[in-house]
Parts: sequence; structure tokens; C-alpha cells
Amino acid sequence: MIKRMVVPVTFALLVGSLLGFFLFRQYDKEEIAKVGNIGESKEVYFLQVGVYSSKESMEANTKKIPNYIYQEQENKYYVYVGMSLNEQNVNKLKEFFIANGYNIYVKKFNIANTTFLTVLEQYDIMLEQAPDTSSYSAICGQVLAKYEELITDGREN
Repeated sequence: MIKRMVVPVTFALLVGSLLGFFLFRQYDKEEIAKVGNIGESKEVYFLQVGVYSSKESMEANTKKIPNYIYQEQENKYYVYVGMSLNEQNVNKLKEFFIANGYNIYVKKFNIANTTFLTVLEQYDIMLEQAPDTSSYSAICGQVLAKYEELITDGREN
């Protein structure tokens, strides 16, 4: 009786191990594609327009801002309207937002998602080559959307 069970049990363990191995490898590939290649981090400049003590206060005060992201830290909500790798672009954006009535604070964060950093470099080139400020808001909106897609994955950050 025991001899008859050895072959099916061994076969079941072998098949289960192979399936587990292949499923595990597929899961890793999907996670890497989702997160991007994690590599060396770079310093990214974030343009902050405010910090709020509640989500309701933040939502009430950001109604007129067309594109923004927020980050909750220690029960405070930090609101950002743009980001760049390039200090000159940060100064351009800062002047643009100040001219539109916003108080801007520049913060630096390290980001290691190489996929996002590559996208941000492309948007920085667009900002450098923009003939006037009319496209700044649209470029910032696209950068923020990519940040949400590639870094926060649509979760509240």
C-alpha cells in the first residue's frame, strides 16, 4: 500500500514545485515591470504649494489647482504641483506658479524608480525647450500623473 502511494505523492510534489516555481517567476516579472527598475536614486525637486492639517482642509483649499498630488505624513497633507530633476526648470516652474498666485516651497526627495526618472528627464527636456509658459501647467500635470502611475500606483500617498 505504501509503495503504491510513493509514486503519486512524488509526482504531485514535483508538479506542485514546478508550478510554484513558474508562478513565482512570473510574479517577480510583473512586480519589476510595475515598480520599474530600482536602481540608484536621484534627487528630485518637488514644488509644494501647501501643507494642511486635515484632508478636508486640503481638498477645500486645492479646488482651483488643476493638477496636484498630495502626500500624508504625520497627520499632515503636503500638496505638490510639480517636480523636476533640473534646478533651472524648478526655478522656471516656481516663477510660473508664483505669477499665478501660489506660494511655492521647494523640497528635495530621493527617488530610485529608474522608469519614472527616465520619464521625468524627458519632461525636463520639454520644459527646457518650451517657448513660453503656456505649456508649463500641462507638462506638470503629465509629470504628476506619471508619478502617481509609476510610484504611488494610484494609491493615496
